[in-house]
Order: sequence, then structure tokens, then C-alpha cells
Amino acid sequence: MQRMTDAQYATYRSELATLVRAGSVSSTHPDFDQSNHGVLEAIEAMARARGGRVQWFEVSGGRGAQTTQTHQGAQSAHSAHSAQSRQGNQRTQNKSKCEGAAVGSVQSAGAAAAAPDDAVGPDGAAGPNALTAMAGQASRAKSNLVASFGRGPGGLVLSGHSDTVPCNPDRWDTDPLVLTERDARLYGLGSADMKAFFPAALAAIDAVGPSRLTRTVHLIATADEESTMAGARALLDAGLDLGTAAVIGEPTELRPIRLHKGVMMLEIAVLGRAGHASNPALGHNALEAMHQVIAALLDYRAREFSQLENLAFPVPRPTLNLGAIRGGDSPNRICGRCTLSVDVRLLPGQDPHAVQTALASLVQAAVVGTGCSVTVAPLVEPVPPMHTAADGPLVGLCEHLAGREAGAVNFATEGPFFNLLGLETVILGAGSIDQAHQPNEFVARSQIEALVPRLARMIAHFCIA
Repeated sequence: MQRMTDAQYATYRSELATLVRAGSVSSTHPDFDQSNHGVLEAIEAMARARGGRVQWFEVSGGRGAQTTQTHQGAQSAHSAHSAQSRQGNQRTQNKSKCEGAAVGSVQSAGAAAAAPDDAVGPDGAAGPNALTAMAGQASRAKSNLVASFGRGPGGLVLSGHSDTVPCNPDRWDTDPLVLTERDARLYGLGSADMKAFFPAALAAIDAVGPSRLTRTVHLIATADEESTMAGARALLDAGLDLGTAAVIGEPTELRPIRLHKGVMMLEIAVLGRAGHASNPALGHNALEAMHQVIAALLDYRAREFSQLENLAFPVPRPTLNLGAIRGGDSPNRICGRCTLSVDVRLLPGQDPHAVQTALASLVQAAVVGTGCSVTVAPLVEPVPPMHTAADGPLVGLCEHLAGREAGAVNFATEGPFFNLLGLETVILGAGSIDQAHQPNEFVARSQIEALVPRLARMIAHFCIA
């Protein structure tokens, strides 16, 4: 397959501009959580223009719920969305932004983003008006979208997530919601992670020719990958028959990835009893009990995790990070409650639920004799480690096209959920994870022009008899 022509690249750039403009932030913090329907409507329009068949799958509740409903066809999809009272005036505004961005939304570098003063909080995090500054979407309805091309059993899935993390517009050199090309780089929120993949997949379908497909190509856009993985969990619960192989277009700098660590985020809460600091006998100090909990966690990390190793990973061992601690309210008061948030990254073969059970038993033992109680609860549902076999046909093809072996990464993706659906899954996309989740996110044009023909080769291999 040849590289993209100037006309093909212009179409690609215009479609990416539309997706960047559509916004769509997901967060476990409700103040920063948005609907992804603007992005899905844009992808639907692009797919239908190529003769694709489109289904919407509602992710009930939008943030972690598992139930899905299927809506087939444009009219049923849109009527269903309206029936769910998604604040129609906001939707109209968002759709206008989305449709209007397709033309003239790639601007010269240097346009600064306008944001209200409280778009950034005092600690540099997104402030209360950050989302308004970025997209103005008030509805939090969430859906997955499946666009299908060709017919026949088997086939290939090309998948990505429709959401981004929040951003601070005033830290960008350009408007994060206006795609800007400079020095052969495409700047915009979600450009690398991972909206660039959708128009690349569509360009690859164009290059092969939808009419030639004898097996189905499914282009999937999921909800809430950046927060709860609710979209991928909903796909798994729906048990869809999607083919035999899947490529998830996370930014890997075009290197195929078949392994990644699992992620578990826990909150450990120690409950004591407050009292006047002048007499320790009046209470049970939760901070002192948490000190014992932390010592037990660090001992467990040194004792258990040091025995496990997978040299395929840049960080070859499991990790346990003490991320945040909160407790007490005054020096002259015995601390009655203390919480600790931890992040655990697990190797393939480790069971997140088994590790959580072990940690819960550990911290229970640590507070014995302190007069305090302790609970351990997930902040979000764990993401299991990903392990795709090294000898599968998709892995082999991806390695051949990349000229290098499939590798491993420390960050998590939706890959294990697609594996659980019975699909041989590889993570492969343009751009670098180093550019994700930070100001001036970009994807290089050269990476896009290399990705499209590789995707076209995969489509031809799996979907043309």
C-alpha cells in the first residue's frame, strides 16, 4: 500500500479537526465529566459517508454501569438519545460545533485558548470552569459506537476511545479544541491519545475499498477509557461477536504491543476516634494507625513484588505507589480518620482481586491493637493485565509490518477486555504516550502517513478472502 496522497491527507486532517473540536472529557470527578455523543455523532457521519452501518450502544449511567442498549440506524439512534433527555439545547450547540469544525478548523499556530479565570485551580489542576472553557457539554450521557463495513464472519476490529482527560487551556500555546498544524505536527486535545486513530482507520478502509471486503471491519469508539473503562466493560458484558482480531490504536509510536500491566487503585480508610490532644487516652489516633498500615504495605511490596519479574516491561516488576494521604484537621485534636490512596500495577498472571484481598488482610492485621478499624475499597474497578500470545496471526503480521517484535508497556488499555471477547488483540497506533495528558499534545504527520498503509494491510489480510 502506498503512502497517503495530499488529497487523502487533507481529508484525514479535516476529519481529525472535527473530532478534536467535539471535545469529550471523561473523569471520575463529576465536575469534569462530559458526554461523548458529539464525538460519536461525528464518527457516525464519517462512517455513513463511506457506506458504513452504525450502531449505538448506550453505556448506562455513563460512569461504570454495565448495561447496554442497541440502537440501529440514524433515526432510531437520535430519537433514543432525545428520549433520554440529554439537554437538547446543549446537544444542538455541541453538534453545531462538531459540524462546523470540519471546514476551516485547522488554523495557524499561535492562537491562544480563551478560558475563564477559574478554569485552572490553585494547584494547577483543572478548575471548576475548565470544561466550560473546553467544550461546554453539560450532558453526561455515554455511549459506544460500532461502525461496520463489509459483511461476513470473522474480520477485524479497529478500536479506540472517544474521550480525553481534562486539560488546562491557558497552558497550551494554541486552542486545544482547534487542530493546529505546525512543523509537520498536528496539535490538539486528544490528537495522540487517541482521536488520530479514527480518521486513520477510515482512511485505511478507503484505501482497501469497502466494496472489496468479504469479512467485516468493525470501527469501534468507546466511552470512558480515561476514567472507568465503562465502555469496554459494557462491550464485554454485551458479548458481541466482533470477529477474530482487534487493533486498539493507542499511541505506541507504531510499535505493536501485546503485553501491558494491570491497574488497581485503592482507597484505604482508617477510622479512629477524635479527642483532645492533651490526653491521648481520649481517642484512637487514625494517623498513627495509618503509619502501621504504610509500614505493612511497604514490607509487602519489598517481600512479594520483588520476587516477580517480566523483563519484557520497561519497569519489570509490579509496583505499589503511595499516592495521596489525608487525615486530621487540627494539631490539638486526635486524628479520627485518615485515608490513603494507592496505585498498584500488576504483571500478566497476577489477579487484581486476589492482590486486593491480600492487601485487605494485611492492613486489617496492621491496625490490630490500635483501637482503629480499616476498610479497603477500589476507587475504580481494576483493569486486568493484558497478555496476547506471541504466536498469533495478528501479532505476526504487526511485527512484520513494523520490522520489530511486539513489546510491553506499563500503562493500561482496553486490550484485556477485547481479549476476553475472544479477539487476538494488539495495541498499535501513531504518536507517543509521552505526549498524552499534557499541554501541546500532538501527533506527527509522518506517523499518520506510516500508520494508514499498515492498517490497510491488516484489513486486506483479515477481511478479503
